[in-house]
Amino acid sequence: NGYEVNSIDGAGWFTDIKILTADGRIIGAQGIGKESSGRINVISTAIKAGMSVEDLDNIDFFTEDGTVSVGEMGEIKQRLKGSTKPDWFPGGKEIIVEIYADSNGRLTGAKLEGEEGTAWRANVLLTAIKADFDLKDLSGLELAYCPSVSQHYDVILQAAELALRKLK
Repeated sequence: NGYEVNSIDGAGWFTDIKILTADGRIIGAQGIGKESSGRINVISTAIKAGMSVEDLDNIDFFTEDGTVSVGEMGEIKQRLKGSTKPDWFPGGKEIIVEIYADSNGRLTGAKLEGEEGTAWRANVLLTAIKADFDLKDLSGLELAYCPSVSQHYDVILQAAELALRKLK
């Protein structure tokens, strides 16, 4: 069908991810392994932004969880505490997401704190910032999840939605 399959080495962060492209743009991906959903969420952001493999390859991604900051402060700030797993599933870890946007709602930065899942969320936000997303773009992202062990509506999407309300 004229599609190409690509890989990105990206500091080893995209290991086991195959990226499908057409006309130079990313249109899909397949990931295998325990940590693949976070990587797929970055690819989902890149697809929505119309990015190429080269665009994605030029981003310096985070590989470790912990406290992570991307971009810069903005006029709008939204801080939200969430969990990496649904309340009814054991083993969820607290995660704090703080996102920043300018007065027009353009995403300018973020800070994340937590033991688990901060790196992939920071990489989603970093990709969104590089793609010049606004809060509406961010809140409308479709992220991968497994219903039994994942939040359906991730904390970064919730923070974006709450920040959008500050614009009105």
